[in-house]
Amino acid sequence: MTSRVLHAPYFLRSCAGWGLTRCPETIRRELVEALHDGLADSPREEVNVDVIEKFGDAATPLFVHNYRLNRKVLSTLRTMHEEWAGVPLVEEVSYGLRVYRNNSNLLMHVDRPVTHIISSILHIDHSEDSEPWPIVIEDFQGNTNEVVLESGDMLFYESSKCLHGRPKTFKGSWYSSIFTHYSPVGWDKANKEMDSHYAVPSVWNKMVPNVHNVEDLAVVGTSIKEPQCKDLWCALRDSVKWSGPSEMGSLLTTGGERTPIQVPEVRPGWDYYAPPPHAISRGIANELPHLDDDENDEAYDEAYDDMNDDMYDGMNDGMNDGMHDGMYDAMDDGMNDGMDDDIYNLEEKYSDEIYNEEL
Repeated sequence: MTSRVLHAPYFLRSCAGWGLTRCPETIRRELVEALHDGLADSPREEVNVDVIEKFGDAATPLFVHNYRLNRKVLSTLRTMHEEWAGVPLVEEVSYGLRVYRNNSNLLMHVDRPVTHIISSILHIDHSEDSEPWPIVIEDFQGNTNEVVLESGDMLFYESSKCLHGRPKTFKGSWYSSIFTHYSPVGWDKANKEMDSHYAVPSVWNKMVPNVHNVEDLAVVGTSIKEPQCKDLWCALRDSVKWSGPSEMGSLLTTGGERTPIQVPEVRPGWDYYAPPPHAISRGIANELPHLDDDENDEAYDEAYDDMNDDMYDGMNDGMNDGMHDGMYDAMDDGMNDGMDDDIYNLEEKYSDEIYNEEL
């Protein structure tokens, strides 16, 4: 985990590594509606997530899946993430809707350095009996921040570099969020995992005497906790506390600094124009000093081709040509139930594979 943090670059426009804003109201309303519809329809349990501790049989998180809404979130919110990070981005995955339940927590961790670089946590809604449940994030200025989110609040964070989690045990019936991840255009995915691997020293497992009475650090899967401290994280003793709801069109970060951020207009429903990756980002990228026009175009073309190849390879692996053609015909017509199930299963498999590798 430490090697991941050390090898992930800083994105200077994000300054502190995190920021708090609000999502477009149309997105918030559609997510809330999808969440409550899903909760009423016996959602499946989300298993094999080792960063979530569960204290009781009823504490396993639930998962409400909506392929089309996830894609809409990923596409329409990309420009806000690009403005915050200051770099053009490739859409990776929007994962959710995860529904945490009573007596569970999310241990401190960092995300995969291959795909989860510029990210956000968008809080959808929580039950009326929920106690405030802060997201904890360690910023680049040495602060431990506790941020209590309200419905529609969106926390930007550099998720492969900033330690984050919800180590305090959740008290309430349920709490739901969606997680959205992007990587910079031209990101060297092939070497990111190996860079972290080779950064681990050969004596990594050697026990060092605790001569300064430092609290124990326990490793749980791909996460960490400090069992001797309240809420499993010692730095919470001196945390900086923030709370929503945040302001629309405004970005809050360390030190109370606020800057404006452009919120895209989003039409309700599925008949919306989702710009192809980088259609809007290209203007931002051309202003950046580290990319000239030729390099920028090459990076876009390569990223766009790779994304399309991966997407269609995945579809073709799980579907024959007839189903493939039928899927797109059905999407144009509004999607019948059977085809919707096929897409659900494909996206569910893709999302689970990514998060099982990460967590």
